[in-house]
Parts: sequence; structure tokens; C-alpha cells
Amino acid sequence: MQEKEQRFRLAFDDAPIGMDLVSLDGNFFEVNHALCEMIGYSEAELIQLTFQKITYPDDLAVDLAFVQELLEGKKSKYNMEKRYISNEGHIVWIILSVSLAKDPSDEPLYFIAKIQNITPRKQNEAQQQRLITQLKISNQELEDFPYVASHDLQEPLRKIQTFGDRLKAKYGEVLDEKGLDYL
Repeated sequence: MQEKEQRFRLAFDDAPIGMDLVSLDGNFFEVNHALCEMIGYSEAELIQLTFQKITYPDDLAVDLAFVQELLEGKKSKYNMEKRYISNEGHIVWIILSVSLAKDPSDEPLYFIAKIQNITPRKQNEAQQQRLITQLKISNQELEDFPYVASHDLQEPLRKIQTFGDRLKAKYGEVLDEKGLDYL
């Protein structure tokens, strides 16, 4: 049993992703270093908090609904993208994978969560969306350009034509064939 505990401890503590054990009411009681680094809390600080406290408010209802489904036995695990609020107040996007540990009589004991930071991916997606929007605007401007250019060039041409017609009317009789051709 001691060897099993040691293997778990090594896997939990040294995992490259965040991991935590959470009581049925949402209190953290074990957290690993990767999770602490990800959201900027020390282990001692996190153990004083609940997952509800650090979950972005707009994401909490969905998370709690999944928790309820786990507790009711409707699901054995769930995965979701959600946001945590870091100790510094920044949003940290994560993929959360949660399962429920049970005792031998199938009674819920605690939640086991694995947390992967996807903030860089979300930032890249947002930047990509901004660039797509800018490209759409640029493309629309390029599509509009021929019409605008054509319209803007027609007015000077009309003025030249009108001026040529006036010259022809006034001086057409005195111009030779070559002069009329230029008009």
C-alpha cells in the first residue's frame, strides 16, 4: 500500500498539468505545483479556497451542473473548457477533466481533477479572429474601390468633355481638321 501511495504521490506532484483533489462541497484539499503555478496561488492559499471561488462566474453554472450529474451517477467523468481567475485577477482558460472517487460501497468521496492551461491557444484564437475581421474589412474596401475609383474618375472626364465641347462650339469653325481631331 505504501508503494501505491508513493507512485500516486510522484505522479500527482510531478505532473506537468494541474491536478487537485476536491471535497464534495468544492474545497481543495490537495493541489499540485503545476496548478499553483498556473493560477498564481500557493498551495496553502488554494487549500483555503473552493473551486467555485476561483471559477469565472459565467462558467460556474455549467460546472456545477456537471458536478451534480457526477454525484447522481449520470456521468462517470466530465470534461469542459472553462475559465479560472488567477490570484492576480487574470483569466486563465483551462480544459478541466473531473472524475469522482468512491468508496467500496460506491459512495462518493471526493473529486479528482486534471487541469490543462489553454490560455495561449485561446489568445491565438482571439488574435486569429481579429485578423480575420480585419481581412474581411480590407476585402470589402478592395471590392468597393473600383466603384469609388470609377465614380471619382468620371467627374473629371465629364469636365474635360464639357470643356472640349465648349471649345468646339466656340472655335470649331476656325480649327483645321487636325485641331478638331484633338478636341
